[in-house]
Amino acid sequence: MNKCVLVHSGNRDGYQVALALKQAGLLKYLITDDFFLRKIRPQELNPFVRISYLAFIFSLLNRVVKSGNFLVSYSYYSEPLFTLYKKKKILFQLHPHPLSVRNIFENEIKLNPVSKKSLGEEHELLLLPGELNKLIEEPTNADHIIVASTFTKKTLVENGIEPDKIKVVPYGV
Repeated sequence: MNKCVLVHSGNRDGYQVALALKQAGLLKYLITDDFFLRKIRPQELNPFVRISYLAFIFSLLNRVVKSGNFLVSYSYYSEPLFTLYKKKKILFQLHPHPLSVRNIFENEIKLNPVSKKSLGEEHELLLLPGELNKLIEEPTNADHIIVASTFTKKTLVENGIEPDKIKVVPYGV
């Protein structure tokens, strides 16, 4: 008999679909986020539940960030949060723009081929196109951006970010 994997966040309809599938002998797994944190939950589903920690984190973050008046997030982590959050978003851009970082590494490899092995393992060079696009979107989705250097600001501006929304705050300040 074929079995079903059911995926949803929260307690959709009091877990009735999962319970019906279990009763019919069709439930293999229920993949969800916060099942074990809920006070009221069908105990008979316990053996079938698999927690999606990524979904759990996003569920938790969604609840937390919606309660604030603004959100400050570090670069390389903000893209999913900025999509959920509708109020003021501030990005702390730790690194230069990802396209600039890629270009720097690629140029260095051309100038010094001996560096290809080590530089080729840098995060920005290993990113798949979709992952890179998410990093490129981060500064465009921010209302304000804090950077630690004029170089980082320069790379953001070169990649189309409005200079007026970028504030340079050097480390130590």
